[in-house]
Amino acid sequence: MLFRRKKMKTEENCNLVMNKATDIRMLLSNKEEARKFIRETEGKWIYIKFNYQGDNSISGVYTKLKVRNIEELDTIYIYGEEDKDRLTISWNEIMQIEMTPANDEMLIKIPKVDIYIKKYQPIINSINSLPVIDKHIIVTEGKTDWKILKAALAYFNAEGRYLNLDISFLENDGEIEVGNKTLQKIRDYNAIFHNNKLRIFIFDPDVKEIIEEHKDDSKSYKYWKNNVYSFILPIPKFREDTPLISIENYFSDEDIKTIDDQGRRLYMAGEFDKETGRHKEDKEIITLASISDIDNHIIDSRVFRISDMNITRKNAHSYEPKKNVALSKNDFANNILEKRGNFSNVKFDSFTLIFDLIEQIFEEYYKKNDSGEEISKGVYLEQDENGFASMFLRIGLQNEVARELKKSGMISQEIICLDEELRIKLGIEKEGGDYIYVEIPIKYSDKLKDFINRKIINCFNRIYLQVFDESGTQHKSCELFSGEEANILLERAYYKMLKL
Repeated sequence: MLFRRKKMKTEENCNLVMNKATDIRMLLSNKEEARKFIRETEGKWIYIKFNYQGDNSISGVYTKLKVRNIEELDTIYIYGEEDKDRLTISWNEIMQIEMTPANDEMLIKIPKVDIYIKKYQPIINSINSLPVIDKHIIVTEGKTDWKILKAALAYFNAEGRYLNLDISFLENDGEIEVGNKTLQKIRDYNAIFHNNKLRIFIFDPDVKEIIEEHKDDSKSYKYWKNNVYSFILPIPKFREDTPLISIENYFSDEDIKTIDDQGRRLYMAGEFDKETGRHKEDKEIITLASISDIDNHIIDSRVFRISDMNITRKNAHSYEPKKNVALSKNDFANNILEKRGNFSNVKFDSFTLIFDLIEQIFEEYYKKNDSGEEISKGVYLEQDENGFASMFLRIGLQNEVARELKKSGMISQEIICLDEELRIKLGIEKEGGDYIYVEIPIKYSDKLKDFINRKIINCFNRIYLQVFDESGTQHKSCELFSGEEANILLERAYYKMLKL
């Protein structure tokens, strides 16, 4: 989104015409407060509304974006995550600035246009088709890393180690090509929405940009909000001289060269002469693959046994090679996961570096999630680092009712104020046309009243329902009481509570 007006030479030319506040929710403010408000939005979501005042009508535009960075000259430039997401406002055009007492929304008035900028909290699960995954998930690059890590964890568990790591792996068998760029996008998308469980993304340490974003003197991992973490593979001591490694380099050179039942194996760049492509020890072996300057770089394709020494990398295009003798990384990982032949004897010692790091993330996760306060049975209040609060209603239902709710959804949401407690009543329509009603009791407390008041003032303080069946499997996660009609219900309940 782009909104531009002509620039003036200096910011000093900007003269605010301060009249009384035009929005009854707001107070008059100034440029310094506006600057502070805008700077605090960096890395966070904002909701933007434009009202254009024509001679006989008002037109509006509504949008939201996550702020990537902010630049300020005589014009403020607010850039979103996508290149097309952009808001520009010239200081010299500003006539008046207003701010809510809670400093969560700002109004900037320029000729004929009112620009509202409001701090925004994304909805937990805005895309209903996304499955609810109520597990701690590890997501890796490519289709082989997860297999090797799964095999390593099984090995350690058999020895009684890392039994506290209740993790699952996103088992991608190549249906989606997950390189570092794709993994970044998946990670950043997951960080937008609330996750009950951990999402841990593991990158190879072979891209400068990835290495730079994970630089932290105090930790070896990075937290991206909403229980999303990422780290790059730690470098084993015996690989410190060649740190641009892949997951296979956690094994010794001897284990990497394990031969499968078809006589194939992985090769390493240092085994080949870079000019001729011939293997330094077995001259009949030649690779036509790219040979890296990094000796421990894995070569898993285009390796052939050619006894004709006249064939080199330079003239190999005229030769039709026969059987490839290199083992693919995927077959290498499958052999390890399934403990085939000599692959059952590989050593996993270096993988403690990875699982020790995952243990540290779990420790931080438990500390962070202990901060949610249970104010009534199954009702939790959580304070967001951006100043928002969320109330989670975690309820268990009979299997049949949980499934009906997942399939049919809700038809009604009510708030009932009794003498001792507030009750949230949800109506669910079954497939046959019958109705089921579920009531969630919440004890009165000052914290409940404070939250509902905050929700009335700013609708981006959210109420979420999380539904579990009898086995503890989560069936649904959705927002309750959103929109203007919900505010009427909340206001009625709030004033009733004040009288009790």
